[in-house]
Amino acid sequence: MNLDDFTQELTLQDGSKQTIHHLEFESKQKDQPTTILINTKDLNNTGNGLYITTTGGDELFYPVSLAEEPTKTITVTNDAGKNREVKVNTVIKVATPEDSSDPMQIVGDTYFLFYNNQGTISLATRNFAENTAGTALDTTNLVEYLQEGSTAEEPTTPAESEVDSDTYYDSILAAWQRQHDYIVSIEDDAVKQSVQTSHSAAIFEANRLQMEHPEDAAIINESLHKVLEGK
Repeated sequence: MNLDDFTQELTLQDGSKQTIHHLEFESKQKDQPTTILINTKDLNNTGNGLYITTTGGDELFYPVSLAEEPTKTITVTNDAGKNREVKVNTVIKVATPEDSSDPMQIVGDTYFLFYNNQGTISLATRNFAENTAGTALDTTNLVEYLQEGSTAEEPTTPAESEVDSDTYYDSILAAWQRQHDYIVSIEDDAVKQSVQTSHSAAIFEANRLQMEHPEDAAIINESLHKVLEGK
């Protein structure tokens, strides 16, 4: 995935612009940290930081490294309690803080970023309730954290044998439309400026489809351009 998607420009109350390089993810699942924030321009030795807010309200920090690896399949559970397999190639490796602390016993864990079926980014982490900290990470039992404000959905991509150009177009257009409708519903202009654009949502969805169907990259790219050009 493209880590530039973490970059957002906010409009402050005085009209000035501020660029941020982080996204906040949340989970409503029982006994999981409530929010996890990833900053790709962090002021530490790795340049990337992971900030965890526990159910008890504790705030913890870990330096992390982000890298691309060969695509693999993992299993995630979303807020609706549904399991699904997703393909990932962007990994987050948890490093040791400078003070050598490890309050959650997760140093050495590998988590994953991927585009979900809403056209936004999901974070897959350890299942802290069932695969407790301090034990080996189980990549068949991971929890999906969604970007703030997103809702859990079932996978919408049809079986490969049923996929055609119209299906790709419809999926990308739906991602564009969902985000467009969400932006229109926001009354606060400052908040409206801070959320992902419908243009980006369409690109996210196209990237997700290309990961799942690399053999159809040309068709997917053509469908994306049709959506972005309003055809």
